[in-house]
Amino acid sequence: MATFTTGGSIQYERYGLQLTGTTHQVPDELLNLVVEELEAGGETITLNTARLQFSIPSASAGVDTIPLFKAPATMVLTAAYLVPAAAVVGDGTDFNTYSIRYYDTGGTVQGTPFSWSGTAGTMTAMVAQSLGSATSGTVTAGYFLDFYRGTGASGTAVPDMLLYINYTL
Repeated sequence: MATFTTGGSIQYERYGLQLTGTTHQVPDELLNLVVEELEAGGETITLNTARLQFSIPSASAGVDTIPLFKAPATMVLTAAYLVPAAAVVGDGTDFNTYSIRYYDTGGTVQGTPFSWSGTAGTMTAMVAQSLGSATSGTVTAGYFLDFYRGTGASGTAVPDMLLYINYTL
């Protein structure tokens, strides 16, 4: 539980969250929700976007597929970022590509909403690197998402990374 103080009551109908008074406790599962709007008049906080976070383990150069999760409801992926623990450097020959993909229940790739190529690019340690603008970002309930690490030529070794994905329902 997280505790915070406001100047008045908070209502958030989607999750049945109605708090009165000025000191509030919120269940941990709601803490990754991102506040999109605050209406000053009635002090209603509207939470539209949620964030999923995943640890991506370090790896030597090569291709890697990491299953992430099964969509519990139809969702729209809005942004994805990687935060490397150490710098990742590529050149025009040896580099890595990173993608978020989703699969139907039969295991067929249905879309790649995010993809980033490290051709002659660098990812700075502890700085969020966007995986680009979302394309085909609507994921059907029951579909599976994965993180795919590909290579150009032999690729490069990568450090541990944090992956976070923003979405709406």
